Amino acid sequence: MPIAPEPRARVVGTGRACRAVVVARLQSPGSEWDAVGSPAELQGKTATTDGPARFTAPSVVFEHTGRRLVAGGWQTIEAYDVLVAHLIPDGDRRGVPDDPLELLERFPGGVTTQEVAHLLTRGNDASDRTDAEAAMLGLVARGAAVRTQVGDDALWRSAS
Repeated sequence: MPIAPEPRARVVGTGRACRAVVVARLQSPGSEWDAVGSPAELQGKTATTDGPARFTAPSVVFEHTGRRLVAGGWQTIEAYDVLVAHLIPDGDRRGVPDDPLELLERFPGGVTTQEVAHLLTRGNDASDRTDAEAAMLGLVARGAAVRTQVGDDALWRSAS
C-alpha cells in the first residue's frame, strides 16, 4: 500500500487486489489463506494465529500452466526477480538507462531517490542511494529535473 507524508487528493482504492482475492475464494475456497506445505511455510513466512499455516501480507502466489511459484510474506526484490524470470524466461528486460533522465520520461509522475537507485542498478547488484541522488542532482543542475522534498527522501520529476 503506498504511503505518502501528505494527504491525497482522492481515495486510493485497492479494488483490483480485493477482486483477485474474492475470485480465488470463489474458485477455490480457502486457497486465499492456505499456506500449509508451501515454500512460505518452509521459510517461516506464514502465521498460525487462527488455524493452520496461512499466508501473511504481502504474499504473492503465481500459478500458470500447472506451475505454482510462491513468495510468502516480505521478500527482497531478488526473490520477486527470480519468480518473474521463471514465469517469463523469454521475456524482454529493460536495461539500465544511459541517462537517468530516461527514468523521468518513463515515469512522468516522478520517482523517489530509492526507486532511482533500484532502476539504475544492474541485475541483482546492491543499489546505491547516494549515487542515485548524485545523478538526479546532476539533472537538476542541468535544468532537466525538479526535486521535491518528501519526508527523508525526494520526488524527482522532469522539468519539462
